[in-house]
Amino acid sequence: MPLYLGGWFSDLSEDTMISYADYLGPNDIKKTSVMLISKFIDGNGEIETIILDSGSENKGVAPVPVDITLEKGGKLWPLYYMEEPHPGNPNEWMPYYVWFKDGYINIPDNGKDGIIIDWITVEKGDYRAEVEVSDNFGVYNEPLKFDIRMEGENTVLPDVLITFKNNKITVEWSSSEGGANSLLQWTDNLGSEWQNILQDQYEIENSIIIYKERPRQEKRFYRLIKP
Repeated sequence: MPLYLGGWFSDLSEDTMISYADYLGPNDIKKTSVMLISKFIDGNGEIETIILDSGSENKGVAPVPVDITLEKGGKLWPLYYMEEPHPGNPNEWMPYYVWFKDGYINIPDNGKDGIIIDWITVEKGDYRAEVEVSDNFGVYNEPLKFDIRMEGENTVLPDVLITFKNNKITVEWSSSEGGANSLLQWTDNLGSEWQNILQDQYEIENSIIIYKERPRQEKRFYRLIKP
């Protein structure tokens, strides 16, 4: 099963990740290659800085921060790094970046501020990782191989549906797939602590758990967790 690396941690921070993407504005005909600097807090991330990946077309040119506005109606394609065995030599690996035609993100009304990045762990199972290091002269060492077993409780939760009607915010999710034992939380700022919404405030209708409230802030985020 192939693994796709969508980002990696910055050397300068334990909660900051770097990733690549292609951006196409609503009136553009050519994609722009960018690097995204995202900050993660409590499992959710926000894009802090957008850097023009000038090195993708001009080798040797350092990427520079730019003031790119992600416009409503634009599309953002994440780029994933992956490797696979060389077809002619199973002992060698072929590295490259991949993207998926239908795997783009639609830019919302408030641009990058409306994009929330989820932290999703890999599935349970047995994996093998290989690490190969080269020196400044391009000489590679023998690869180090690690067998990794991912264990632990299944943390999959049902999807959350959020709607606004009758001047109320309605949050709904299925009681199956662990939804009945989950806890709804909210925050108005991803940099702040999440607040619990106690289960005595929920309603249940046809196996659907429902929470309703009137808008209190300009924006509010919700998530399900396992308590």
